Amino acid sequence: MRRWFLPREPNVLGLLRAQVEITIAGMEAFGAWARGNADQAAEVQAAEHRADDAKRALQRELRAAFSTPLDPEDIYELSERLDEVIGGAKDLVREAEVLAVEPDPLLAEMADIVGQGVRHPSRRTRLVCGRQAVMTSAPIRRLLISTPGSEPNAATAAAV
Repeated sequence: MRRWFLPREPNVLGLLRAQVEITIAGMEAFGAWARGNADQAAEVQAAEHRADDAKRALQRELRAAFSTPLDPEDIYELSERLDEVIGGAKDLVREAEVLAVEPDPLLAEMADIVGQGVRHPSRRTRLVCGRQAVMTSAPIRRLLISTPGSEPNAATAAAV
């Protein structure tokens, strides 16, 4: 039985995971656009708008949460950085359309690399959601920037 005096516990990790998945879908569309599928430009823009909605919902629940399974500042920071990634992809597509510039193989390669990068938080949030552990800044950074059995490198750690 839930006690009446305890605040509700929003699923901030679920909301973060939803934002990650939307960002992945948007980056997949960005990759397809960069490889020449011009129809995917609209999907990149739509994904960016959905990601913005997901970010706002997460931030609203984060402010209302009494406690969170991870440091709220880390959740907020990851959400903001994900928003920058999908926002940058949307801006690049829009600017390319305005300037009538076609994507080239180097852009497609960059899109693939960034697309792979946004998959790392997906795997890590899945792991954390499964554990539902209370963590501090250092452990969440390790989860987000390292691969199983390896240590994060200095460049990646500085970027998170």
